[in-house]
Amino acid sequence: MKAISICISTLLILMTIHAAQAQDAASKAKILKVKIMESPTSEVSLLRTSVIEPKYSKGKLRLKGKYGGGCKEHSFEIQSNGKLDDQGILHLYLVDHTTDDFCKAFKFADLSVDVKALFKKLPKTFKVQINQSEILAVSR
Repeated sequence: MKAISICISTLLILMTIHAAQAQDAASKAKILKVKIMESPTSEVSLLRTSVIEPKYSKGKLRLKGKYGGGCKEHSFEIQSNGKLDDQGILHLYLVDHTTDDFCKAFKFADLSVDVKALFKKLPKTFKVQINQSEILAVSR
């Protein structure tokens, strides 16, 4: 019985630590603004980054950027032309401006994108795709 109590206590401690780390990671997310351009991004920068788990809440997109490297701090930007395509999808592009990091690790960056101003100009419901990620339905 004592062993079960110790296991449960250890599990609760680990869950608390994990929750605190997740909250800490969210508070340390890099905050990006959307750069509106007529012809956003280049194919080369898209090959270096991918987007995982995009989520929309209260005027912000939260996502994980996956990129190769690991030896240097990476600089990211979100680009868009700010318009919906024929299928009602807003395309955003996560661009990694770091070109001289030749390490081979796969790294992740927690990113938060302030999209309030951009989304105000769009219909109440539409879809968003960042790089080639899953399509995210947005309702504001």
